[in-house]
Amino acid sequence: MKNLISLLLLLSAGLTAFAQNIKTSVYFNSGEYELSEESVKELSSFLNDLSKFTDFDLDLYAYTDDIGKKNYNKKLAKSRVQSIKDFLDTKKITPNNIDLKSINHLVLQDNKDVAKQRANYRRVDLVAIPFQPKSLDDLYTYMSNKNTEQFTIRADRDTTLRGKKGTIVFIPAGTFQTVEGLSVEGKNIRISLQEAYSHEDILLSNLTTMSGDQLLETGGMVHIDAVTAQGEQLSINPKKEISLTMPSKEELPEGMQLFYGDRSPHDIAQDIDWEVTNQPFRNTNFDQAPPEFGFSSINMTYINNLKQLDQLPSWPKYEKIGIKPIPPKQPTSIHIEKPTLAAIIAEHPKKKIESTTRYEQRTQQLFEDAQKKYKRSLVSNKNAQQRYQLQLASYHKAMRTYQEAVASNQQYQQELQALKEYICTNQSLILDWSQTFDCLGPSFMAKIANAFKASQGLQDYRNYLIGECQRFEMNDLAATIQESKFNTDIKFFEHMARKFMRCARNNQAMSKNRGVDNRMKNLKVTLTNTHCLSRSIFRKENNRGHSIEEIYNSISNLSLQSNTFNRLIDNYNEVLKTSGFHENAVKLDTLGKLLRGIHEKIMDEKVARGLISKENAKILDGAEAENYYLNTIGINRLGWINCDRLINRQGYDNVISIQNSSSIRNTSSSDVRFFLVSNNNRSVTSFSPADDNQGKLVSFPFPANSEVTVIGFRIDGHKAQACKYEGKMKDLTNLTVEFKDYNLKELQTLLSHI
Repeated sequence: MKNLISLLLLLSAGLTAFAQNIKTSVYFNSGEYELSEESVKELSSFLNDLSKFTDFDLDLYAYTDDIGKKNYNKKLAKSRVQSIKDFLDTKKITPNNIDLKSINHLVLQDNKDVAKQRANYRRVDLVAIPFQPKSLDDLYTYMSNKNTEQFTIRADRDTTLRGKKGTIVFIPAGTFQTVEGLSVEGKNIRISLQEAYSHEDILLSNLTTMSGDQLLETGGMVHIDAVTAQGEQLSINPKKEISLTMPSKEELPEGMQLFYGDRSPHDIAQDIDWEVTNQPFRNTNFDQAPPEFGFSSINMTYINNLKQLDQLPSWPKYEKIGIKPIPPKQPTSIHIEKPTLAAIIAEHPKKKIESTTRYEQRTQQLFEDAQKKYKRSLVSNKNAQQRYQLQLASYHKAMRTYQEAVASNQQYQQELQALKEYICTNQSLILDWSQTFDCLGPSFMAKIANAFKASQGLQDYRNYLIGECQRFEMNDLAATIQESKFNTDIKFFEHMARKFMRCARNNQAMSKNRGVDNRMKNLKVTLTNTHCLSRSIFRKENNRGHSIEEIYNSISNLSLQSNTFNRLIDNYNEVLKTSGFHENAVKLDTLGKLLRGIHEKIMDEKVARGLISKENAKILDGAEAENYYLNTIGINRLGWINCDRLINRQGYDNVISIQNSSSIRNTSSSDVRFFLVSNNNRSVTSFSPADDNQGKLVSFPFPANSEVTVIGFRIDGHKAQACKYEGKMKDLTNLTVEFKDYNLKELQTLLSHI
């Protein structure tokens, strides 16, 4: 009751923004829809009364007599309404909103003039509701009410609602309860939906993108509320959630997540402080590009245990691989020969013209010189002889080391060859190990994660098709999809996938911490790409191939961890055995094919109704899909919902100064509102001028070189006014603003170009 009173107060406050309604009626001849001269005069007088108002809504009520069948009269009534709309177009009259409220058919009353009754029912009533806002609150309230759609649903039925701007809301049966937690089963529920995807919707709904002091980038905002037919406020059952899907023309940036916001309905000028949930949006594109599934391709029925490697040889204790020892070089000694006279005579024979006496004297002199040189050499080579003795001692020591190295290298080569032969002999077993490791490592986790994501996509796809079937009244197909068995199968698969993902994450973390995964990857590449293990698998040539040490480390580490891996495999196999995971995956593939067939029928229906051309009705796959996305999230509370991501604002704070201009002088700060909009992303902040009308310095989380737009609103004499400035942040830090009058359509056009 409290909520109903608040709603009535809000509506009554909003009505003060409207002048007294202006009404008229336009009459038609029997079976005709063209305007008569009298009708044209009446419409002209009506428009003359409206000329002093810049903004108004126009409600139309059509009436027909009882002559002719009901369908014919309904078509006739719509034709009469269209004649009036065409006349307004010729006069360039564009109401804020023009709506055919109802079509009424005459039910004759007894004892009255039948002809008069029928003539009175051949008419269209026009009710103009002029809009004259007294404050910005009036403007915000009017635009919010205009953009809000109302739906009535049954609490105990699955329902899909579609907003005018593309929002899809799937509400499972039993979603709502009273604030006190009481059931509302069997009751009618009134749902209100407001969508804000464009800058126009965001600004005229007084919405911003701030969470505390953190700047956000929005992908769209919607407001959802639910009350009983009596106006009692409802909440979402904690065990249920509403599936909300927001449309976008391009894929959402990374990091988009769910934010909640609260704002009192009678305080629409209040800023919303968005509350982060850390729940990411899921992206889908169902209309022409349904998700790909392929659950059965996982084909998990049993995972083989790692077989033990018996008698794995030890790694050789010598580290240098394939390097033969080099023998030391023996030093050479220095020998000085003692000269003799006979040697001198033999070296220097007698000349033909030389006398015997002269020859004896010459050889004697050469002998004496050689003796002197010999004595000098003995003195100078004494140190060389000492060095030689030291080198000779070192040589004998190096020879002993060389002989030991030769023996060790021979032993190493024998052990290395034994290890090569062992690995080559067990090649198939080691390959089995590498393949089993794939089932437990990153690739396994990726498969399960994709399967889990596909199961969520299948659920979203199912909900989408249910909504489409209900939209086109294809009730038999909707009933087929709504079978609880399908939903149970999907939920069961998601549950099992979560279990596998937990196991896979634990195993992946263990493998990463112990460095096994990289070695196993290298081992698999080596074993599968080598044709002759015994010759080339362990040879590194031109930096290609893998050393035996790398391979041995991979094998020995896996051997040490095999018991741990086998325990994980046993857990997997137990789950596979008891759950029938693979059989359930095949069921989901079958369900996916069923849904695809229903989807094709829906596309045929869209073609038949002229909603899509035959050429565009093909259900596309992969890269062929149109660039139109549906972004889905589960929500568990009502109010404002925002698709946002946090923006790093470090070093971005800059200031704007709004100067004391004539447009804001003597104006209450509550009736002037400025918004700063980023042109690079969909981020919006707001501020108001100071009450003392002095230049207002306001800090904003935008970089100095970013392209921004400043938008200002105010109400002056029941007229909406606005100003707009564009440029770089650093160039808009000192503004003198001037406001101009805008009717609502002009204001919406101004904002649509941001």
